[in-house]
Amino acid sequence: AFNSIYNDTGIFGIHATSDCDFVGQLVDLACNEFMLVATPGEVSEVELHRAKNSTISAVLMNLESRVVVTEDIGRQILTYGS
Repeated sequence: AFNSIYNDTGIFGIHATSDCDFVGQLVDLACNEFMLVATPGEVSEVELHRAKNSTISAVLMNLESRVVVTEDIGRQILTYGS
């Protein structure tokens, strides 16, 4: 997954790979998952809590990488100007 935040908008998405014979199924599966997440009540509190913990963990782990920290600083400068 990826995301980028800007002053007045943002973008997020997922990366997926598949054999050429299954690309159609992969797109259908990804779209269905996005629809489920966007439908109120479809994500349980347990799943939401797990996703939040996973995100916090990933952010903290990435802060240990100089490349990631440098990239984050550059993105903040480009986005916010300081």
